Amino acid sequence: GAYVEIHDMALGSGGKFTLVGQNGQNNPTQILLARFQGDPLQLKPRHFAFSNVTGVLPSTVQVSDAVEVQGLTNGASVPVLASGGKYSINGGPFTGQLGYVKNGDLVMVEHTSAAPSATSVTTVLKIGGLNKATNPWQLQNPVTANFTSTTH
Repeated sequence: GAYVEIHDMALGSGGKFTLVGQNGQNNPTQILLARFQGDPLQLKPRHFAFSNVTGVLPSTVQVSDAVEVQGLTNGASVPVLASGGKYSINGGPFTGQLGYVKNGDLVMVEHTSAAPSATSVTTVLKIGGLNKATNPWQLQNPVTANFTSTTH
């Protein structure tokens, strides 16, 4: 029989809830599951920012201050991903893998500072948005913040 292997779920415009997967022949498939009525879900957090650091030693691990995820619909979990470094949720291990956060979670990022003097390294944290069906490592319209360290 026919089947679809579910890889992702997304809430789209107009309250459409979509499942994304592949059929038995590995062809991408989208299925409209339901349409929700009422208040829209908030799947993007409030904007947040990290404090940058300067005058750091070369080739050392730099960790940002923590930012608190706020502004999502209660109970919603949304994607989080860092580029140019790793992130940690609530003091857990740092990772470069796609994860999920909810209101109240504390998120930090880390990277290794540059080896040359007067050189910057930046990690970009992305929270919220919906995973792209063709590439789950890309988020659509996330809220982003940069953490930059500059060597002395």
